[in-house]
Amino acid sequence: MYAGQILELGPAAQVLNRPRHPYASALHRSMDGVCPEPIPGSPPALTDLPCGCRFQPRCSNSCETCCSIVPEFNGGVRCHNLQ
Repeated sequence: MYAGQILELGPAAQVLNRPRHPYASALHRSMDGVCPEPIPGSPPALTDLPCGCRFQPRCSNSCETCCSIVPEFNGGVRCHNLQ
């Protein structure tokens, strides 16, 4: 869940070990005990959400579509650019 919206849903082992959404992947990398990578930027204020995908301002896979169109929730993931 990010900014009040479910981005990836599935069995815990699947989401934790093989994340498909860029946010789930970034969370996984940020908790790496050997070499954690922080997620750049800050979460949006819930009173000032970005247009399109809520995670797109912080997403390394963001494209033009992400900035203007809210992705549908398909196959347990809400993303225009699945990993």
